[in-house]
Amino acid sequence: MKRFLNKMKRAGQHDIQQSYSFEDKLFFRKGDDLSVVNQEGHLMGYIIRTYDPIDLLHYDMTKKSIYSFQDCNGEMISSVGVKRRNGLDTKGNEYLFQDHKQAVTYSLQKQKMSLTFRVKGHINDCFFEMAEGHLKEELICRSEEKMFAVIHYDNSSYKVEIEVLYQPHSSLIHPSFLTLMYCIFRMEGK
Repeated sequence: MKRFLNKMKRAGQHDIQQSYSFEDKLFFRKGDDLSVVNQEGHLMGYIIRTYDPIDLLHYDMTKKSIYSFQDCNGEMISSVGVKRRNGLDTKGNEYLFQDHKQAVTYSLQKQKMSLTFRVKGHINDCFFEMAEGHLKEELICRSEEKMFAVIHYDNSSYKVEIEVLYQPHSSLIHPSFLTLMYCIFRMEGK
């Protein structure tokens, strides 16, 4: 995938507009946070683990499964968590993504029969899909079947880098969305 991205950059087909990075602290505890910075090293916000979801309280959520993104001023931008399943449910996990700014909640469904990790759903009337890449240690984000971001993670150094390839919708490329999509992947124990 990196070779493909470098080839695209050299050909001038896509300029990477944004990139974000953070250090993944394995299973971080309540009170810990992960600082998210952009390509210039400017702080964009924090990923926090919370046991008291703000707007997800009226949903039946799995305990210890809520992660939120706060901006630099401590304002909650978005949250994600695992919806509790019925014992007979044959579907994969359902994740709820809450956009606090727009006061809207989106549902993403894990594809249970997929050989690799894959979630799908509709966000802002756009089809969204995130899946493990063919190569290990990367997640591909697609909107309307077109790849718009790649999340690279290194299991040995816990470094996570997110590269935005183009802008399908401004909310899909925001660090609050992309970092929490990585948290969904981590919640699956990957």
